[in-house]
Amino acid sequence: MAERGGRGRGQLAREGRDGFVLFSEEESNRPNVQYLSGVTGSFAIVLITAERTALITDNRYFLRAGEESEFELVKMADRDPWPHLEGLLGELSVRRLGFEADRLTVDKYLRLGRLGLDLVGSEALVKRLRAVKDEAELACLRKAAEIASRAFDGFYPGIRAGVSEAELAAELVHAMRRLGAEQPVKGRFVVASGRRGASPHGVFTDKKV
Repeated sequence: MAERGGRGRGQLAREGRDGFVLFSEEESNRPNVQYLSGVTGSFAIVLITAERTALITDNRYFLRAGEESEFELVKMADRDPWPHLEGLLGELSVRRLGFEADRLTVDKYLRLGRLGLDLVGSEALVKRLRAVKDEAELACLRKAAEIASRAFDGFYPGIRAGVSEAELAAELVHAMRRLGAEQPVKGRFVVASGRRGASPHGVFTDKKV
């Protein structure tokens, strides 16, 4: 995480920004926030400057964030993070603020603009950092591939007539969980039999194979 933060700060310096902000809210943008901070909760605001890295979150995730991240943590007093973010920006003398142009909502852009900042959008800055995998990521990719392969090898003989698509999906999730998977699949497994097999993204149903 420290290495990733250093790479992020180096990118800021090269692009002439005082700071960079990322928002994660429910299902939006969690991978980029997790990549830089380690935090897996569904709500966080990350602020990176040359001197400090800070993360704002609420009481649902504050304890977990302390276990997952080395970032300076700011606990929201209520459900409104903006006073905390504004305070940090002022404390760190951030005037030229970078943001993810392909991720930030119009509402957040307007609110940042009302703080009198010079806003500079970046196209896929974090994605560019994520494109080069570090050793920890490579180890995770290898482990995930091993789990998926072993789970499917054990699961495959159980595919038989009379079993529902939903049951097959559940069995594969269970097999992966037993082998240590934290998140077996993003979304739902594609299990489609018979005529439904013509749908390349056929979400499983109660249909019998």
